[in-house]
Amino acid sequence: MDGGRVEGYAAGSGGTAFGVWASVSRIDLENDETLASFDGDIWQGFVGAEAILNDRFTVGLAAGFEDSDFDTDFNGGEVEADGWSLTPYASVRLNDHWTGSALVSYTDLDYDVSNALTGTTGDFNGDRWIAAAELKGAYRMDSINLRPVIGWSHAWDSQDSYTDSAGTRISGNNIDVGRIYAGGEVGYAAGIVEPYLTGRLKFDYDEPGNVPVSATSSTSYDEFTAEVGVGLNIDLGDSLIFNLQGTYDSLGADDIDAWRAEGKIKLRF
Repeated sequence: MDGGRVEGYAAGSGGTAFGVWASVSRIDLENDETLASFDGDIWQGFVGAEAILNDRFTVGLAAGFEDSDFDTDFNGGEVEADGWSLTPYASVRLNDHWTGSALVSYTDLDYDVSNALTGTTGDFNGDRWIAAAELKGAYRMDSINLRPVIGWSHAWDSQDSYTDSAGTRISGNNIDVGRIYAGGEVGYAAGIVEPYLTGRLKFDYDEPGNVPVSATSSTSYDEFTAEVGVGLNIDLGDSLIFNLQGTYDSLGADDIDAWRAEGKIKLRF
């Protein structure tokens, strides 16, 4: 799913009773706006376990950790954040080709900030809620796999007020951003490997705040953007699957560049 990219198995995976998986990703961001320039990265990792209840329904729970580090060039400072998350999710196989899924995620975050212009530092807490839903298809024509997708996600970031090192009270911040996206993957099955192309058109119907301090609040400020990328699935048999993917996430954005690299491993038993 786009909101957090938590992905397990589609329901009905051959009658398998349980599955476990893990993923790690890195997002590199750079914003060239004169009064809000920044650059940095976000690391995210998840581990999950799920139960396939029958040939249609799957439920699961993921735990995650994220760490972000940004140089805020507009004030010569830094913004660092780290935190943990819990994400329950569920999916249902609607028919032979389409699966629907949904999740709710909570993240608890700790922030450290500095401002070279004022010579101040500070720290504060925050939390983030994400809700997301997705509809994903699967079609095969000879060796060609088509996986269309349409989805929605919404994130609510709340950052507490705090007192900086100079004794100045800094107000809290609330960031509210929603996204609708559509796209898919086109893959070529060649034995145990499947290289594929991926792409999505994204519409942000609420703009995020202007502070790059989390995975949600540092996204593009443009309403319409797109992402394109390449990936590789490796099926080693015995229900062990690897996935590698790289994407450019800010096609069409005026001032921001965003690159994402991620890897996943899935085991069914």
